[in-house]
Amino acid sequence: MTAGGERSASLSSDALFRLTDDTGMIQHSRFDIPDRDHGYCIDDNARALMLMALADDLPAEIRLPLARTYAAFVQSAWNHETRSFRNFMGFDRRWLEREGSLDSNGRTLWALAVVERKLTNTGIARWAATLFDQIAPFFSTPNSPRTAAFCILAMDEVAIHRNNPGPAPTLLKECADYLFSLYRNNSCADWRWFEPYLSYDNYRLPEALIRAGSRLHNRTMID
Repeated sequence: MTAGGERSASLSSDALFRLTDDTGMIQHSRFDIPDRDHGYCIDDNARALMLMALADDLPAEIRLPLARTYAAFVQSAWNHETRSFRNFMGFDRRWLEREGSLDSNGRTLWALAVVERKLTNTGIARWAATLFDQIAPFFSTPNSPRTAAFCILAMDEVAIHRNNPGPAPTLLKECADYLFSLYRNNSCADWRWFEPYLSYDNYRLPEALIRAGSRLHNRTMID
């Protein structure tokens, strides 16, 4: 970003290379030095995977190898027994839990949908579509506003890209109804918001509701 807030002409890949090793993106750094003590998480690898799908100003010879590394992390994170993604992995490549948070699972689903749509006609797009179809049936209306938002964004991406979006419209509507009910229950004249407080990724909540309202032709949600 420039000082005025405008997007710079090109995206530097230096930080990505510093934080990425053969396993994936390391979770934290101390200044510009990767901090191995905190290992990896699927949240950051899903973000990085989505970035590689969207960063059109990075050459393909940089984007695709990095994307494959992050994709491999996502693939290994899926736990068939719990039917959910793990989140945290130590630097020794040992998973630290059997299943991750709802939000980390929703964000990963969204990342897969973005990769499928934006990296069309590549092997990684076919991988993303296959994994998405494998795991999407295990997602249901979550008890988390951000997970609901991530699921809406994922299902909207699929609906844009596919002629037959499968269960996407149903899950999108369920999550949109849940998110809209949170807004109605928590908002008032001087606090128009989904929760009685602000947390992280706040902008994803209205973004998701607007996209859901557009997809469902629901003007009230958009307004």
